[in-house]
Amino acid sequence: MRGINTREGTTVTISVPDNRDVFQQMMDKFLKEAKRISSLRNGHIIELIDFFEENGTAYYVMKYIEGKSLSATMKENNAPLTENQVRSLLPQVLDALRCIHEHQLYHLDLKPGNIMQEVDGHICLIDFGASKQLSVAGSRTLSTTTGLSYTPGFAPSEQVSGNMKRIGPWTDFYALGATLYNLLTNSTPPEENDIIYDGEKAFNFGSMSPEMQALILHLMNPRYDQRPQDIDGVEKMVSELLSQSHGNPIINSGYIAKETLSSSDELEYKSETDIEQKRHESEEWKLGEEERIWYTQTARQIGAPLEGHTGCVNSAAFSPDGKRIVSASEDKTIRIWDAQTGKQIGYPLKARTSWFDFFESSNGFYSAVFSPDGKRIVSASLDNTIRIWDAQTGEQIGVPQEGHSDEVRSAAFSPDGKRFVSASLDEAVRIWDAQTGKQIGNPLRGHTDRVCSVAFSPDGKHIVSASYDKTIRIWDAQTGKQIGKPLEGHTDTVCSVAFSPDGKRIVSASADKTVRIWDAQTGNQIGNPLKGHIKSVNSAAFSPDGKRIVSASDDKTIRIWGFSASW
Repeated sequence: MRGINTREGTTVTISVPDNRDVFQQMMDKFLKEAKRISSLRNGHIIELIDFFEENGTAYYVMKYIEGKSLSATMKENNAPLTENQVRSLLPQVLDALRCIHEHQLYHLDLKPGNIMQEVDGHICLIDFGASKQLSVAGSRTLSTTTGLSYTPGFAPSEQVSGNMKRIGPWTDFYALGATLYNLLTNSTPPEENDIIYDGEKAFNFGSMSPEMQALILHLMNPRYDQRPQDIDGVEKMVSELLSQSHGNPIINSGYIAKETLSSSDELEYKSETDIEQKRHESEEWKLGEEERIWYTQTARQIGAPLEGHTGCVNSAAFSPDGKRIVSASEDKTIRIWDAQTGKQIGYPLKARTSWFDFFESSNGFYSAVFSPDGKRIVSASLDNTIRIWDAQTGEQIGVPQEGHSDEVRSAAFSPDGKRFVSASLDEAVRIWDAQTGKQIGNPLRGHTDRVCSVAFSPDGKHIVSASYDKTIRIWDAQTGKQIGKPLEGHTDTVCSVAFSPDGKRIVSASADKTVRIWDAQTGNQIGNPLKGHIKSVNSAAFSPDGKRIVSASDDKTIRIWGFSASW
């Protein structure tokens, strides 16, 4: 603080005694900012490692971000971002705002310069120097007596005038609208007075989509009571925006049942741009009665949807080498696709009830996955059975595995491919010998309601299951005994569960609209629930490097979450 204090070596002293109160006030503000940030545990908010007083001043230590701000990116390219780029990063910004607002905080300086993008595309919100917090009683408090700071063009009248009675979530939403405008035009947003007098003419939207224009106009409404009043309102609007086609957005309309991350990075994206030449990990999602493949670095859909199924597609998964995709549908078929061309390989796989009975099963399939060596496929069927298929010929291997007394919702191979595990609405988990098709040991029982998801740990020693009883359970894959107590925290059906690649963490998705992360060793929940979806979350999985989580929801969106190993 030039003119108030001086620094000699590492020690800070007050230059003029009369400045002591001002210095203390500013240092208190600095420490308050540190305390506010330390309370926020979210992958899209800068992580504060430590803060302390030393040498007559205060310090805080923050995580180093390898990347640059969005404003720096625009300055470097001398161009705005594309709308597809903005659409792909918008859910990450909203996730950060949700966390901030749930902690009774307002950022009050949201702008491209305070949004960092890491080299892998992950978004992180920084700079809480202007943030304000509600008191326990709900009244708004200033951190200093000097009023509210703001950035021209990004602040509404209630912030510019310092009217604390009107500061609220909607103040950040105005800045969000201004941020979107700046990112898409590379020009300063219009002042609020210009919007009041000129309306839409104050903006230069250019080629921006009508849906994005409408969102910005709503967020930047000069009347604070005409903007969205909470984060749920904004997320609903954004969900509707992202469901509208604009090029090939990462989020599209349609019912999403499940998504699977590829363990391979061999799939290439073919289009006009030069980025197709880069090797990258691939992710696939299916919507409605078709499947779509998406390029993760640009959030662009790869080619046309994979069409052929005539009923709801309940699951899709890559082969271990990433060259094929298997899908399971309620149209009573399993189909294999060439991941490069999108063409179906061979005929649909249709169930038969025995070696000599060629009548088709009257029920559809809920899931299908490849074995670790890619030579076989295991499927879970609505006719209460599990089937093994030859992935090359498409022929069913042996007879169906029977034992469950209700629909089988999930099946998965062990890492060595010698066993597979199944989960059923009969409340049981069963382990099978993949070679003989015989059940190993007794059913794993403990859930008090239907079991809808199951998975082996990467080392094959444990099994995790998820149930309508709102719990997650971990089992010893050798003895079949439950390990520890159920993992509790979800307030509705746990729809999906999966281990991290290193086996140390578990991710779960629930009808309570949240995704949660758990310590696989202790069973404790790690950090706060990941919130952002506005309807049931049907599936969640880690990326192959364990640094991201992808989730799919009934709200017609897919979200990618940054994951910190320190959580």
